[in-house]
Amino acid sequence: MRLKLTLLTLLAAGLAIPAAMASSVNGTDRTNAARACSSLRASLGPSSFGKLYTSNGACVSAWIAKAHSARLHASATCRHNGLKGRVLASCITAHTRSSLSVSIKSTKNAAKTCASSLATLGPQSFASTWGTGASAFGKCVSSTASGKPAPSTTPPSNNAAQHFTTSLTALNGSGVSGSGTLLLNNDKLTVHLSVTGLETGQSHEVSIRGTPSGNSTCPTSVADSNHDGTISLSEAQPSVGNALVALSPTQQTGEQLSLSSSVLPLTSRTILVLGKTVNGTYDATLPVACGTIAAAT
Repeated sequence: MRLKLTLLTLLAAGLAIPAAMASSVNGTDRTNAARACSSLRASLGPSSFGKLYTSNGACVSAWIAKAHSARLHASATCRHNGLKGRVLASCITAHTRSSLSVSIKSTKNAAKTCASSLATLGPQSFASTWGTGASAFGKCVSSTASGKPAPSTTPPSNNAAQHFTTSLTALNGSGVSGSGTLLLNNDKLTVHLSVTGLETGQSHEVSIRGTPSGNSTCPTSVADSNHDGTISLSEAQPSVGNALVALSPTQQTGEQLSLSSSVLPLTSRTILVLGKTVNGTYDATLPVACGTIAAAT
């Protein structure tokens, strides 16, 4: 069945967790947070780790919230697939670790980028962008890890509207494909995207993605690092980057929406579609189609 998505509404990226599924921080969250901090401290070294966190306890406190959020997201995904008992528990554990692994890697890369920037620019120039004090380095890492530019970067002011196109090709043998156009007028963006081959009755996350630096690209077979024949979201993430803006299906037309400067330039971004049934179980996080964004000719 051909499903056509006319994508016009830009929402904040992320999966909403129903209130009924919310839970308190538990020992698993604390253990995962401590494990994340151990990995960061070993990778970054005392100097960069000390600039990012005032102490190991401060690091664990910061990562408990991330670990808790990752577990709730994993629980929502696994329960949506109808899993129960030990299979559900294993699914939640695997998804939580995968999500945290991506966040840890992004933080490591961002911290190394900021350390290099500090060394190159010097404290004064670095402070002109990120401020002074103990939180400056952390602001740089947080912004870089999320794919946002420095605070001084603002959207270009152009009198003429800019037109872009994208062509989505299938990933993981999904058979999903599509094409679309994007219209950027100063800081207003309208997206029209037509996608075919999506599974009926299932939710499919569609988002504009970008890497902290350089161009976001669609993953190839080389991304399949564990050689299981499937490119998971965590395997695709180094290529496509983080979700910057979620695209939500809507029947409205002619709506213009404000675009954050963190998404620009569009030609360095990709559009990624998720969601596929594998061995009888629907995986809402599996990449099924991807396309880069290019300037219209």
